[in-house]
Amino acid sequence: MRKIIQGFLFFFISALSCKVYNPFNFPVAGDLPDTNTPLNVVYTLRQAYISRDLVLYLSCLHRDSFRFYFNPQDTVVQRILEVDLGIDSLVWGFEEEKKATEALFELSRSIYLEYLNPVGFYSDDSMIFYFMANYYMVIAEADNSSDIAEGKLLFELRKFNGHWYIIRWEDYPL
Repeated sequence: MRKIIQGFLFFFISALSCKVYNPFNFPVAGDLPDTNTPLNVVYTLRQAYISRDLVLYLSCLHRDSFRFYFNPQDTVVQRILEVDLGIDSLVWGFEEEKKATEALFELSRSIYLEYLNPVGFYSDDSMIFYFMANYYMVIAEADNSSDIAEGKLLFELRKFNGHWYIIRWEDYPL
């Protein structure tokens, strides 16, 4: 028992003196995200949805290279994008993504997002990382109604100047 307590104290003191990676310690608003690994970016994006932090969300996307490929079978969302936001394409870049996500964050009271069955792997040259998962999202609106979004996603991440960013996001129906 004494060795367990000593081990715990050693770990606790070590953790205080150095930066220990904790996969459950997501960045909070105002913190710079850790973009040193592709999985940090993927899970920071998830946390940005949950906290509805647009700055954190956009920090996961590469401003010049990002492309989103929309699921054309989601006609309700497509109509909202066209009518309310003026986005009439099924493929868009960083600025359109910023506009769509900002509207989502403003209209929602809370968002829950979970990745289900995630799979990730590097390209042969380790310069690209692919992340695939089913997703389950609950969006609670101000009027106490809620919407559920489910689908499959594919992220392509690339390393720029030592940091990883999502450059391609493909959305598919389940």
